[in-house]
Amino acid sequence: MKRATLISVLYCLPILVMAQKETNNWYFGRFAGISFDQSPPTPIGGSFMVTEEGCASISDRNGNMLFYTNGLVVFNAQNLLMKNGTNLAGDRSSTQNAVIVPQPGNDSMYYIFTVGAEYQADNGLRYSIVNMNREDGLGEVVAANIPLCTDCMEKVAAVRHCNKRDFWIVSQRFNSGGYQVYGLKATGLLPQPVISNNTFPVTGQTLNTIGAIKFSSDGRKLAVAHGYHANRIELLDFDHSTGVLSNSVTFNPSGLTDPNPSGSLYGLEFSPDSKFLYITANDFNNDTAFLYQVEVSTANAAAILASRKTISTTIVNSIGNVQAGPDQKLYVTYFNAAFLGVINNPNVSGAGCNYVQQGLSIGPGNNRSTQGGLPTFVASFLNPESQPFDFSRLPGDCSNRTVGFVLSRQTGIDSLLWNFGDGQQSKVLAPFHTYSTGGFFDVQLIVYKVDCSGQNDTVVHRIWIAPSANLLGADVDVCFTQKVQLSVAVSDASYLWNTGSTAATIPADTSGLYWVRVKQYGCTVSDSVNVLLRPAPAVDIGADTAICLQQSVVFDAGYPGSLYAWSTGATTRQLTVTKPGTYRVAVTQNGCTGRDTVVVGWGDCELLIPGGFTPNGDGRNDLFGLLNPFSYQSFSFAIFDRWGQVVFSSRDAADKWDGRYKGLDLPGGAYPWLIRYVNKDGLSKMAKGIVILVR
Repeated sequence: MKRATLISVLYCLPILVMAQKETNNWYFGRFAGISFDQSPPTPIGGSFMVTEEGCASISDRNGNMLFYTNGLVVFNAQNLLMKNGTNLAGDRSSTQNAVIVPQPGNDSMYYIFTVGAEYQADNGLRYSIVNMNREDGLGEVVAANIPLCTDCMEKVAAVRHCNKRDFWIVSQRFNSGGYQVYGLKATGLLPQPVISNNTFPVTGQTLNTIGAIKFSSDGRKLAVAHGYHANRIELLDFDHSTGVLSNSVTFNPSGLTDPNPSGSLYGLEFSPDSKFLYITANDFNNDTAFLYQVEVSTANAAAILASRKTISTTIVNSIGNVQAGPDQKLYVTYFNAAFLGVINNPNVSGAGCNYVQQGLSIGPGNNRSTQGGLPTFVASFLNPESQPFDFSRLPGDCSNRTVGFVLSRQTGIDSLLWNFGDGQQSKVLAPFHTYSTGGFFDVQLIVYKVDCSGQNDTVVHRIWIAPSANLLGADVDVCFTQKVQLSVAVSDASYLWNTGSTAATIPADTSGLYWVRVKQYGCTVSDSVNVLLRPAPAVDIGADTAICLQQSVVFDAGYPGSLYAWSTGATTRQLTVTKPGTYRVAVTQNGCTGRDTVVVGWGDCELLIPGGFTPNGDGRNDLFGLLNPFSYQSFSFAIFDRWGQVVFSSRDAADKWDGRYKGLDLPGGAYPWLIRYVNKDGLSKMAKGIVILVR
């Protein structure tokens, strides 16, 4: 009997934040990786990447891994080298050798910005482009190492433009103090950078260029670590509408200065609320690693230093960079460790930030270890308020014609307009709309914004109103020999069958109850169907066989009371066969038909040869030869005269002698004959005798 199950739950209207998942998969260090698909994060195996410091990785908005890089090579989602993904111009020993930025308005094009290491002669900022539509979705590097800045240092960062669509990419020039800020739009990279020169100049030894650069996730501040002899943290305001950096403030939280150049500032990261800055430093003379926290709410060096808290001091491993995670925690790496440090509450001052040095294992493996770097991401990916506007359908039953909609965020809105795809509109922030019929509807949201762009955001999603829960139709009762396909066709939907399949169509090859759960933009509906596959008769009329002349064989199709159809036209259960041929039968029982075929050939039969013949042309007994066909592998037939001369011979058992030799009639009399043959079983046989030719 047909059974349908609807999933229907009453939901209160929440204010949802629909997180983007571009940062869900991290690859770093030596063959190390973690996934944020679960909480806490879990180790990822399979990485083939090795890097001493910088790296970058990127997932799609649903958290599916796309590719990762150490600045030199690019690995795809299968942990294989991407096509053309070698010889990038970064370096494994560059603090931040790469950042991956999607091209605005394009879900398949990605820019990889790379910088080399300080010791390289040609270590500037370059970019390469990846097209994820190539190589069956595994991606291909379609442009490589296009130069931007020849003397930029080993640090690069990216953040969204204030319009929430475009991006800014920044690096710093050596010996000039100037920052180069590049804009990336839907049309590509802007040809001229925004240059900010009134900043801290990094000069002297190239070692001074070592250190990280990070944007706050709200895009309003930039922090830069200048290591070794420079040994300064620089904090700047960033105008994410123009790309201009200003109000440079420098300070040294470590207290390590010249003439002690073996102490160095290295990594840094903002707290999710942008109030605190976390900084790492190493005192190589004393083998000590430090993690500091300073408050950066004000642009005052003295106030920042006064807020300094020492979060951790260790003598175990040199400390590396700090990176914010999608779980609103910060992660700290150490050189050659099997763990990451975790700042569990980074928005809290001092010890309340709850730092655990061995907070997260990177998993087993003798070759797997952390190094100095963690993946560099677009900072805005970690801030839901920096994402473009989006909306979703409230969870519920797909067949419910009253649908609720919710925004991804409710800040930065002047006003909005909903077009529900059925001619109806609304200006309500979180509307409920009732559709008069089922079907597909293209719902459009226009957000009139108050952010810097002065432009509108338009988002369109196709939603489905199921006409009913009867997705799979009536129960299925068919013969097993028929192919049964169960199918549900809903655009932009995900499927889960009781078989575990996630396809829109599955084969039903066994009897039983099948169910499917369909999800489409927030709604869910389920249906089930009983499938009965009735077995067809397993007809067996026997193996291929052989007969001889004047013999017969009987074939029995079985299944008494069924309908029978033989290839001879017979409709009986049994069929008597007296000659070779191919015989087929179809047996129908309970509406299902089974079939079988048998081949009958001539057997190893006794030879039938007459004792005489009269070749007088009267049409009776005019020829001499075998009277019966039989099965053989090879055959020879010879007839002799009284002197032993062969007057007739053939290798065809069907050939016969007409009493003539070389076109002349031979006289009547006795003629000896000899037959040699190999039967179907491979046995050699012989027969001989005398035929009387009568004239």
